[in-house]
Amino acid sequence: MLRPLRLLAIALLAVTAGAALLTARDLQAQAPPRPPHRFFGTVTLNGVPAPVGTTVEALMGGAVCGTGQTTSAGQYVLDVNQPGAPAGCGRVGDPITFRVGGITARETAVFREGGYEQLNLTASGAAGFTVAALNLSDPRPCIPEPGQRTCSAFRAALWNGEAAAWAELGVTDPDARFNETVVFRVRAGDPAVISIIARFLGGPYLQVTRVKFVGSEPGQVDEYVEVANLGGGAQEMTGWSVSSPQRNKKVFFPNGFVMRPGDACRIYTGAPRENACGTASFNDTDVWPDSSGRVVLYYDALDLLGADTLYSADPNDQPPPPNLQGVN
Repeated sequence: MLRPLRLLAIALLAVTAGAALLTARDLQAQAPPRPPHRFFGTVTLNGVPAPVGTTVEALMGGAVCGTGQTTSAGQYVLDVNQPGAPAGCGRVGDPITFRVGGITARETAVFREGGYEQLNLTASGAAGFTVAALNLSDPRPCIPEPGQRTCSAFRAALWNGEAAAWAELGVTDPDARFNETVVFRVRAGDPAVISIIARFLGGPYLQVTRVKFVGSEPGQVDEYVEVANLGGGAQEMTGWSVSSPQRNKKVFFPNGFVMRPGDACRIYTGAPRENACGTASFNDTDVWPDSSGRVVLYYDALDLLGADTLYSADPNDQPPPPNLQGVN
């Protein structure tokens, strides 16, 4: 039988050996989180106090590291590196930029651990879009020829089924003109006309209908892409995927997930939430570029192209239809 003193010595040796196995990474992981850096002050938007509810964001290295809202006109409080902020938000000495209502403020700051700092923010200009959607309105916008930004007057006349334009091409019968207009739009890739035909034939027609490419939560985890079945038949989504080419990110729909006619679901950057496509999620941060980007929908394991659409935050530089258009 071991004596008590010998047992105590063995226990001490075990504790010492275990402590020696702790690496610097282990110690860092156990370290308490860095305290947030709190900013407060006035906030002016286009020369007037920002209204109640205006979103104020702090960014470090392109990541949203703090989000707040004005609770009284022209006043804000904001914690940078608040709980749940993405990695890289708490580096001492790194620069901080601010956005007010989606517009970059003139003022900047430098992150420090803890403390309060008064910083009056000013921003001016037109806010860029943060959401883009597929335009299915009626009358629908003319889709230009590949490589063009807008339709010529003649193409727009054909698109609208104008008799004089079609007569120049030898089509004078009203029924024939209607048929030719439908074919013209289908060949151009008009999603509204194609969806009508798909519903009539009872076939599925999947499209990317919306993207929220600028999130308001830390890490922009509330970004999402919306996919809808605009056709008339169900589609089993095994093997289908959504990709962000600029970020080299891709996520697959859950095996066995079915989208019925009229269904729409969302794939979020962070964890799934309302109207999610089952369990599908990028489980990441800031998947979609804030200024402009592409959303690609693939089907089958062979990555066959289902939809490839562009978006832009710049109100003055929107991609032509049928790409996604910025919406307020």
